[in-house]
Amino acid sequence: PYTTLFRSPHSCPPSRRCFSMRHERCIAVPLGSCPFGTHPQAACAKRARPQWHVPPSVQEGNVPMKALVINGPNLNMLGIREPGIYGSDNYETLVQICQDAADELGFDGIEVFQSNHEGAIVDRIQEAYGSIDGIVINPAAYTHTSVAILDALKAVAIPSVEVHISAVEEREDFRQVSYAGMACFARVTGEGLSGYAHALEILASHLKEKQASI
Repeated sequence: PYTTLFRSPHSCPPSRRCFSMRHERCIAVPLGSCPFGTHPQAACAKRARPQWHVPPSVQEGNVPMKALVINGPNLNMLGIREPGIYGSDNYETLVQICQDAADELGFDGIEVFQSNHEGAIVDRIQEAYGSIDGIVINPAAYTHTSVAILDALKAVAIPSVEVHISAVEEREDFRQVSYAGMACFARVTGEGLSGYAHALEILASHLKEKQASI
């Protein structure tokens, strides 16, 4: 899976995988076989969780919140895949939009994760339990098929917002069912990549209201 990690390039906590940094994304390869081990942006074969990008607004004292943005299959092909539907901006632009929104909304950490594999998405949702305050999820094609992702979201019970780049409600009949959406408290569709910023705004408002009521 791809995961965008905003962290110190010198950090290297223990793990069992080697990740090579390319275009701000991590590509998992078997331990010890990383061909980029001497690359200036390469991480060594010892990393578990990403450290967080810390927006300035949080450093100034806002209530801390951590967000996880999950993207499903083929979203790594943005800019190439059906630009008439998904636009011409690439995946790195989507990541930047999420980071900028986090800066503005007061999140103290954001991770943008992408995988083409259902199990990897389920694993990342489960791993979020106890460490993530809110999720923005675009399951892509798994929106309409994955009970497993729905069950994972229900299991961790983390406040979640569903987002889609296109107006899925106006598309094919098979796209009218959203399993993941059954575990989300809000949905954003048809706003292009800027819909991610809107989804994070909804999530931030929800989390702040929740914290204020405690």
